[in-house]
Amino acid sequence: MRFQTVTKILAACILLPAMLCSCEQGSKVNDDGSISITRNGKTKFSIVESQADPASIGESLAAAFKDLTGAEVSVANDNSKSRKYEIVIGETGRKESGEARSKIGGNGYTIEMNGTKIAIAGSNSTWTSLALKEFETKVLKNPLYNKDGNITLPGDFSIVQDYDDPQLIARLVKSGVDFSLNPTLVMNCPGDEGIGVAQGAASDGKHFYFLNRSRDDGMSVVYKYDMKSLFLVGKSKVFNCGHANDATFDFSKNRFIAAHGHSEGKIITPLDAETLEVQSNIDIPVGSGAITYNKSKESYAISQGGRTLYIADKDFNVLSSYTRTDNSVYLAQGMGSDDYYIYFPMSPLNGKTDNVLVTYDWNGNYITDLHIPMDLESESMFYSDGNYYVNFYLGKQTGAGLYRIDPEYNYKYTK
Repeated sequence: MRFQTVTKILAACILLPAMLCSCEQGSKVNDDGSISITRNGKTKFSIVESQADPASIGESLAAAFKDLTGAEVSVANDNSKSRKYEIVIGETGRKESGEARSKIGGNGYTIEMNGTKIAIAGSNSTWTSLALKEFETKVLKNPLYNKDGNITLPGDFSIVQDYDDPQLIARLVKSGVDFSLNPTLVMNCPGDEGIGVAQGAASDGKHFYFLNRSRDDGMSVVYKYDMKSLFLVGKSKVFNCGHANDATFDFSKNRFIAAHGHSEGKIITPLDAETLEVQSNIDIPVGSGAITYNKSKESYAISQGGRTLYIADKDFNVLSSYTRTDNSVYLAQGMGSDDYYIYFPMSPLNGKTDNVLVTYDWNGNYITDLHIPMDLESESMFYSDGNYYVNFYLGKQTGAGLYRIDPEYNYKYTK
């Protein structure tokens, strides 16, 4: 009897540390309201993603957890049974996804603790992937929350990024992630008989403006379309615009700017935005085969021949000049911009089958090439109302084809 008692006591002494150790594994709600996500290489959390998502960004998040915490996190779709501890990502059927998305007024993402669940959701799939990249950086790699692989988050943890003006290509470039550009045809501006060669294009946020010219340099017409209905609402008279190489919209003086280009590079022609009345030519101090105006900076960027880059104020006074260093093998065309970067659409040459947006910052530094999987000849580029557009020449019978260029990024964890 005494032997049995001693045996039981010894067994209990052996089992007690193991029981205590097992209690320290996995996830739990702490007394202070914080949530232990991973402990000692274990977790009770699973990742839930939408079954409609063709790219399993959940698997990439699980790989990040494994590498940075040692914890194996299972991945399921939103048809699975709801569990107490979940990381729901994207537009799932879980209520936590909807609640996270409701905090985004425009464009952006939310990362938040919602009870014992983490909700990570963006205004679209690319924003969701940016949110996962942020979660990787701000949580999984952050020693404030990750202590030797043990991740604990406050119960009220929340990151909300909400932008009225997304400038999404620029944000992706700044983040350093790999992403693709997907073109979608928005509309066609065929022009008129004899005025069907697509050149510059621009927008004031409510209208698209197309600058088409004749087969030979000289005669041009500006066409104005409503951005919502895509109806033609006005056109200019025929005027001499040289090669009509590029165009932009001058918000400071509410006018459309047509750049002659080629041998008339120092001549631009403004048109009244409301009436499309052709105004007197303006002589500028530098050659302009490409031109863009940035509203927030109240500045022009001007270039010619793929070699120069000038920054000028709203009255065309040159503020700075740079020599382009990209040495691109593509054909130089027009240019566009957002608040962060200047983009040069360049069309295929020497057997190339795609277009590129050669990207510079506003300090004249070459940043990168962004590839557009199209073999048409690009002509002009602009950013307007949250979207990026490139104007292509479709041929003499069909004139200009305006394409929206949408960035697509799928989160992928790399060590």
